[in-house]
Amino acid sequence: IVADRPQVFDTGHWAERLNVHRRDIGTGMSDEEVEALSEAIDIPALREYRMAVGKATQASARSLPGAEWDRVPGEEVFRKTMDQGAFAEEAAWVAQLWSGKSKAWFFYWVAVGHNVMHLGHAGWVKEMILHRRGR
Repeated sequence: IVADRPQVFDTGHWAERLNVHRRDIGTGMSDEEVEALSEAIDIPALREYRMAVGKATQASARSLPGAEWDRVPGEEVFRKTMDQGAFAEEAAWVAQLWSGKSKAWFFYWVAVGHNVMHLGHAGWVKEMILHRRGR
């Protein structure tokens, strides 16, 4: 959405490497779908994927001209993203929520803030697991 480049997921055979069969952002997944994904995904490949996405995000941020940060992506960008399968039917509302936001918003919320939030969740889960093990 920000850089108008192919998704990292579509480069390097990530679906196969990750052992996943869905390409959406995950919003609206059922507990069963989350469990199936968690059991199937290749964790070392997931770490590699996270690094690849991080590097691509940094490259995009460095290369985007200053005037572009305030630009609001057009509806065609969201249509393209939806056509690529980024949003499951249960998450169509996300595209509507994102509509009208600047490229800067996508960077500081989707690329940074949202991920920091999930890292906090991961830390919380880790502490729960360690606490149950008596550490």
